[in-house]
Amino acid sequence: MYTVLGINYRKRMLLLFVSSLLTCSLLIGRLAFIQLVRGEELRRSALAVRMHEIQVQPKRGKILDRNGQPLAISVNVDTVFASPFMLKNKPATAHLLATLLSLDEEKLLAKLDQNVGFVYVKRKISDTESKAVRQALKDDSQKPADQRILAGVELTQEGQRFYPNKQLAASVLGIAGIDNQGLEGLEVEYDEDLKGRPGFIATETDSRGRWINGAAHQYQAPEDGNTLVTTLDANVQLIAERGVEQVRLATEAKRVAIIVEDMKGGILAFAQSPTFDPNHYTDYKAADRRPWPLADTLYPGSVFKMVTAAAALNEGAVSPADHFNDPGFIKVGDHTFHNWDNYGTGSPDLATVIEKSSNVGFVQIGLRVGLDRFYKYIDAFSLDKPTGIDLPGEGRGLVPPRKSATLVDLAAMSFGQTLTVTPIAMINAATAIANGGELMRPHFGMEVRNPDGQVLRKLEPDPVRPVLSRETSATLAAMLENVISRGTGKMAHVDGYRLAGKTGTAQKNVNGRVSSDKHTAAFVGFGPVDKPQIAVAIVIDEPGPSVPYYGGQIAAPVFGVVMGDLLRYLEIPPTEPKIGKPGGQPLPVEEMAEVPSLVNLPVDEARRVAVDAGFQLRVDGAYPVVTGQVPPAGARLPRGSTLIVEATEEGTALSGEVRVPDLTGKTLRESAGILAGMNLRLAPEGTGLAAGQDPAPGTLVAPGSSVRVTFRTPAASP
Repeated sequence: MYTVLGINYRKRMLLLFVSSLLTCSLLIGRLAFIQLVRGEELRRSALAVRMHEIQVQPKRGKILDRNGQPLAISVNVDTVFASPFMLKNKPATAHLLATLLSLDEEKLLAKLDQNVGFVYVKRKISDTESKAVRQALKDDSQKPADQRILAGVELTQEGQRFYPNKQLAASVLGIAGIDNQGLEGLEVEYDEDLKGRPGFIATETDSRGRWINGAAHQYQAPEDGNTLVTTLDANVQLIAERGVEQVRLATEAKRVAIIVEDMKGGILAFAQSPTFDPNHYTDYKAADRRPWPLADTLYPGSVFKMVTAAAALNEGAVSPADHFNDPGFIKVGDHTFHNWDNYGTGSPDLATVIEKSSNVGFVQIGLRVGLDRFYKYIDAFSLDKPTGIDLPGEGRGLVPPRKSATLVDLAAMSFGQTLTVTPIAMINAATAIANGGELMRPHFGMEVRNPDGQVLRKLEPDPVRPVLSRETSATLAAMLENVISRGTGKMAHVDGYRLAGKTGTAQKNVNGRVSSDKHTAAFVGFGPVDKPQIAVAIVIDEPGPSVPYYGGQIAAPVFGVVMGDLLRYLEIPPTEPKIGKPGGQPLPVEEMAEVPSLVNLPVDEARRVAVDAGFQLRVDGAYPVVTGQVPPAGARLPRGSTLIVEATEEGTALSGEVRVPDLTGKTLRESAGILAGMNLRLAPEGTGLAAGQDPAPGTLVAPGSSVRVTFRTPAASP
């Protein structure tokens, strides 16, 4: 019995021993696994729980022009932060910091009352604020420990985006946010290259998030962003920006843009007015920051005739020897189209149609091309789609759908109406015409470098497709040269250089309707013709009512001035003898004159008044009295410009009636001005002062009616 019990006892002891041994082995194995296999991982996890990270921003990469001149850089500025658990008198701390940093005291106190180990007080403060805080910290550190109110307040440095040239190329560069992120323009387009990699400072905290004095610290250095080198040339940009600002002020325009592009698609300048200072972008309207020359579409007007002519020549639909019938108007379907000046040009050849900017001629050219081929070239030139430029926000041209397009649509599109394009797409098309027929993708980026200056990648010019033969390109360039040498773009001439281009004037679409009093004036050109190097586009959107709105009058002179400056800056030598033609030099104020009122004056008197004011006169019609004029009275033009007046008996009937004024004792000039302002016509007889009139004063007549006024020389006093 005892033996059996002894055996059972020993078995139980052995079982307990084996069980204990297995349990210990498992525990030791698990402990070994945790310590040896997962030890480092768990140590890092535990540390991560206890560590509080403060991000250290990298310096955002530079943006440079093609010559290495900085356009955007990052500078170190101070940021104020606090450790709330270390603050002994939070109300006093909040009061002092709010005073020094112009902050709301209640909001700051609420921030400092949080149960956290770290809060930003104010980021990226000014130099003045930094000096004030540093002095306050110094003064506070000299006080007894129990009286200090800034213990737990510190300064660190962060990168602040800075644009050293202020407004220069602002709409292209864009802006960066407080957290070092790109928000607009090239800043956001190349954000991945520019932003760099942030570092951090980590400090060990307790379970309540409070810093532990003397505890472990970690520091990971940030990696600064890469440098973007652009195709922009700061000097070319400066020339363009000076131009847009002067033109906007002179023409009272809503906005003005100048774009300069090289033959490989590189944008040397992209200027617009109004603009903004990206260092203080919150002080400006959002509309001033939009790069509207690539975002907005406009009726191109006659500058589009370059594309129509290119399509016609390249397809063989016309030849330089072809002639066209141009009586001044043409009917397509139930619509009649007129030339811009209502004059016919007879039987012009293709070069003359382009030179005189004949709408009638281009309607015939467009009809010869036909809808299918016309749309083929709109697509080939990328006029109905984004060009793919490396800047966000690009718009796309609007063209009537091919399936529903009619011959009337084709006729209107052939001279730049009915369809819209962006200015960037239009200059890019002109560049393709100039460079031998190769459409390039316009671009701002040229190369990306690391912070040490080593090239990481080159952003090569990107050919899209060939659109014209070299023969077509050369033929059209020669014809566009005539526009400047003797056509509608004479004011774009630069002495000593062969340049080509096209004027344009278009009515604007306002709320879905074509406006009769809002226009866009433009000029797009390139040069030198024998070896093109740059193309320039000028867009003047909504010039004021007191100035002319024709592209040849206000945009062409700007092209001449800007192109002249660029040719000299780029050291492109003249190839032609200087002949003293206008253009290429800024027009002094004294060379501008105000257009006089000529309506209701006898033609001979109107001619004398125009010559006395410094203008030439072109008369349309044989009626003895002027019944209309272009441009209107009050506009300012260069002396020597030609005014166009209409002298036709037929008037345009308008609704409503006008009461005839009393003109007794008025001079011929005074009578003409009074009647013109009331949309009445003067039929004068004799000289001197008004002594009689028919109809009589006070009579109600239809607008446009004639008032016969008898003028007599007053009798001499006895």
